Amino acid sequence: MYKVLIVDDERLIRMTLQNMLDWKELNCDVVAAVKDGIEAYGVFQKVHPDLIITDLKMPQMDGIELIRKVKEERADTQIIALSNYSDFELVRDAMKAGAADYLLKVTLDKEQLEKAVRQRLVHCESAQEKEDSEEIKWLNHIKQTLLLIKNQEKIEKEDAYLESAFVQPYKKEYQVAYLHVDNIHLFYEEKYEEHEKLEKFLYDQMRDSVPLDIEFRSFFLNHHTAIILLQGGQKQRMANICHTMIRNIQQYLNVQISFVLSNVMEDIKDFYQCCGDVFAASRNHFYRGSGTLMFVEEKEEYVDLDVAHMSWHKDIMEAMSTRDFQKAEKMLEESFNMMEKECIEPYQVIEYYIFILHNIEGNEMVKGHKNMYSLDTIVMNLRHCDTFSKLKEVLMEGFVLVEEWLKDENFNRYRQEVVDVMNYLDENYQEKLSLKEIAEHFSMSESSLSHLFKNETGMNLKSYINEKRMKKALELLSNESFKIKDVAAQIGMEDQLYFNRVFKKYYDLSPSDYRKKLQEERNENLDEVIE
Repeated sequence: MYKVLIVDDERLIRMTLQNMLDWKELNCDVVAAVKDGIEAYGVFQKVHPDLIITDLKMPQMDGIELIRKVKEERADTQIIALSNYSDFELVRDAMKAGAADYLLKVTLDKEQLEKAVRQRLVHCESAQEKEDSEEIKWLNHIKQTLLLIKNQEKIEKEDAYLESAFVQPYKKEYQVAYLHVDNIHLFYEEKYEEHEKLEKFLYDQMRDSVPLDIEFRSFFLNHHTAIILLQGGQKQRMANICHTMIRNIQQYLNVQISFVLSNVMEDIKDFYQCCGDVFAASRNHFYRGSGTLMFVEEKEEYVDLDVAHMSWHKDIMEAMSTRDFQKAEKMLEESFNMMEKECIEPYQVIEYYIFILHNIEGNEMVKGHKNMYSLDTIVMNLRHCDTFSKLKEVLMEGFVLVEEWLKDENFNRYRQEVVDVMNYLDENYQEKLSLKEIAEHFSMSESSLSHLFKNETGMNLKSYINEKRMKKALELLSNESFKIKDVAAQIGMEDQLYFNRVFKKYYDLSPSDYRKKLQEERNENLDEVIE
């Protein structure tokens, strides 16, 4: 709808103009009816009306000065002047200042007013179409540039150009807010089919949450992340706006969003640098939880996970193997506390718990359990967690499901002698084990042990030991402080060339190629965390 502003110092005239036409039928909305030029100029700066109908003789700021100021800022604004018979000099000055038409108050009727308004609306429509076309091009350019910055790519000087006509309100003080929906991949999977509706809802909440006296522009990078450019330098007020949006979106859509808010900026030329700062700060969001507001200066330094000096994964896997579920959950909670306290790198946290799950699964498979519970969904959901609180929730739910599966007494078990051998190998696979030593430990002949183990498990002892060693190798290779030869030695393979051959047989990659692939996946996951 076109926005109309009525200005006259006589209350009766203002009321008459408001009620003379069916403004909605004309696709118009009378946004205000005010008594003088000063008040009218204030409304103009806030809402940018398309059409102004103004008297010329008014106290404080008259109509001529109002017209001049409006035209200086927005030349496309349509203005109709109201005059009396004796105001011809003023009418002439008004037309020179930029008024497009004038009406005599004493003879004004519905037909005259409607005709004049309709003529001005034709120009409004043409101006709006032109502005919309230019704005679409500008918005697309901004979006593409912001995506380059978010992906940490360099931008050319000409790409950083900002069209002045659209950023006029932000040339003094402004702030940038980066909005993102928390754990968006899980949200889409569970609740939302039509992503476009989410973007529209988010924009509607922006519009309703930002006060009329604050100019804002939004740039959606996709349906669930956006940069918001806010006019003004009142930092606490901007923070309150963000908190209002967080609260409203949680209430109406049951979706949690988070913000990163920039410092107050004074030069629009710094806009892209400012956006780069909020993107970078958003990488520190993991431990803060969902539905939070961060300020750009609140930075956290992540620490690498030192698996070599940790035992939680061993304790958890052992507890699950012996069905001590209470101990397993206790160990999980202790590991959670450490991860958060030490501020461990998010990607490494996620991969650590996925490693534990895969090893629990593998341990049960080699024991002969059939109808394995699929961990694929749990693992996928863990990779999509961008907050630690959500990761804990997903992981604990996953462990409950695995526990329920393990409690099922309907799966097949191995003979106790074979289970004892497996447990021995699980504890000693990093040593130099020979068939003779293993058989002597269990007071069995080598042939009897080999025959029994192969019949029960479908694999020979050497294959079982190598499988355990290769799983441990995956864990150790994720820690780049270990050289490949050190990894081989720690799993009981002193010959690095032999280790390389066995590893490639299992994973179709050499140990060095596996490390390269792991680094590439880490880089990709870092990009996903900020979305």
